[in-house]
Amino acid sequence: MNLLVTIIAPVFGVVVVGFLAVRLRFLGPVGTRRIVLFVFNAAIPIMLFQRLAAITFPDRIEWGFLFAFYGGALMVLALGIVVARFGFRRPLDEQAIFGMGAGFSNTVLLGIPLLLTAFGPEAELPVFMIIAFHSATLLPISIALIQAGQQAREEAVTVRVAKLAMEILGDDGLAAPRGGGIVGLSGDGGDVGIWISQYMSSLGVAIAGGTANVQRNVIAERGFGLPRDAAANKTK
Repeated sequence: MNLLVTIIAPVFGVVVVGFLAVRLRFLGPVGTRRIVLFVFNAAIPIMLFQRLAAITFPDRIEWGFLFAFYGGALMVLALGIVVARFGFRRPLDEQAIFGMGAGFSNTVLLGIPLLLTAFGPEAELPVFMIIAFHSATLLPISIALIQAGQQAREEAVTVRVAKLAMEILGDDGLAAPRGGGIVGLSGDGGDVGIWISQYMSSLGVAIAGGTANVQRNVIAERGFGLPRDAAANKTK
C-alpha cells in the first residue's frame, strides 16, 4: 500500500490531472499544444542531458538487464501482432501498429519517474541505457512490418482494380499488339490499352522470380537438404 501511495499514485495522478484539465476545458487545443511542445522540445531534453551528465559509469556493466527488458518487450510485441491477426483479423501494417502499441513502453514519461522514485540513483544507468536502445530495436522492426503490409496492400489493390477494369471492358478488353504497344481492337488504345497493360503486368508480378512452390522447393532442397520432389525425379 505504501508503494502505491508514494510511487505509483503521484505519477498517474499527474496523468489524471492532465486528462481532467482537457476534459473540463481548462486547457484548450492551443494550450495543450504549447505544453506538448515545451515538454518534448525543452523539458525532456534538459532532463536527459542533466541526468546523463551526472551518471557515473561503472568499470563493468551488466548487460543482462537489456536482454531481459527487450526480450519481454519483443514477446509482447509479437503477442500483440498475433492477437491483431487472429483475434481482430487486421492486415499486416495494422498488426505491426497493434504490436508496437503493446510492446513499445513509455520509458521516458513514465519509466524515468517510476524507476528513479522506486530504486533511486542506482536505476539511472539502466533506464537511460534502455532509452538509448529503445528506438534502435523496436522501431525498425515495427516500421519494416508496416511498410511491408502497406506495400502488399497497394499491390493487391492494383491487381483488383486492373481485374475489375478488364471485367467491365468485356470484349473491348481483347487486345493485340499494334504499333509497338498493347491497344484495344475497337480503337487506337488509350485508356483501354493502359488497363490491359496493367492487368497483364499484375499477372507477371504474381509469379516474378518463380512461384511460391518453386521457392519452397529450392529452400527445402538446398537449405535443409531434403530429397527432391518425386515428380522432378521422374523426369530424369
